[in-house]
Amino acid sequence: GYEVEVSYSNNLGKLNYWLKGNYTYAHNVIEFMDEITPTYAYQRRTGNRYGQFFGLVADGLYNSWEEVNDPNRPFYDYQNNKIQPGDIRYVDVNGDGKINNDDYVPIGYSDFPEKIFGLSLGGYYKGFDFSVLFQGAANVSIAYTRNYVMPFLEGRNAPDYMVESWSQERYEQGLPINFPRLNQGYNINPANHLASTFWTKDASYIRLKNAEIGYSLPENLLKKCEAF
Repeated sequence: GYEVEVSYSNNLGKLNYWLKGNYTYAHNVIEFMDEITPTYAYQRRTGNRYGQFFGLVADGLYNSWEEVNDPNRPFYDYQNNKIQPGDIRYVDVNGDGKINNDDYVPIGYSDFPEKIFGLSLGGYYKGFDFSVLFQGAANVSIAYTRNYVMPFLEGRNAPDYMVESWSQERYEQGLPINFPRLNQGYNINPANHLASTFWTKDASYIRLKNAEIGYSLPENLLKKCEAF
C-alpha cells in the first residue's frame, strides 16, 4: 500500500486559506493458509484478502410460479428444493445444475476498507476562522446480520422496514422490494438467509466529520477586559 498527503495554502487579499488532502491505500493478500483444498480453486482463502466475504451470487428474486417451475432452474440442495415466488434466485456458478456450497465465491471486499481518504479546508479573515473536515472510505463491504434479515427471529415482531419484503402485490405494483418474502424464521427458509451478494453491501462512505467557525477577539479589547 501507500499513503499520500498534499497541502496547499495561499491568500486572496485579507483571506488566508488552506487545503489539505490525504489518501491511503492498503491491500493485503493471504499468501498461505493451512486449509483443506476445496473442490474449486475459486473457493480458496489463500490468495484472497484477509476477511474476504464468501457467499452465493444473487440474481434477484423469483417472481412467479412459472419461474420457480422452469425445468431449467437449478436444483436447490437447500430446503429440499422447496422454492416459492419471493425467494432469492442464485447463480449456478459451477454449472452443475445445483445450488449448493460449491457455488460459494468471494463476494465484495472485507469489512476493513482498503481506501481511506480525507479532505480538510479552512481559512482566516479579519478575526474569523473556519475549518471543515471530510472523511471517507472505499473498497469495503458489510454483511447484514441475522437480526436484520430475519423478520420474526426468536419470536420478535418484524421491524417496520420489512414492509418492503416481496409480495405479489408489491411486485405487480412496482413498489420497492428490498427483502425476500416474509417467513417465520431461519428454519422456515434457510436458503433466503444464506451468505450472498443479496445481503452483502457496499459500505463505502464520505461524510462531514467536523465543521468549526470561530472569532478571535482583538488584543486591545482583551487588555481592556483584563484591566477590570
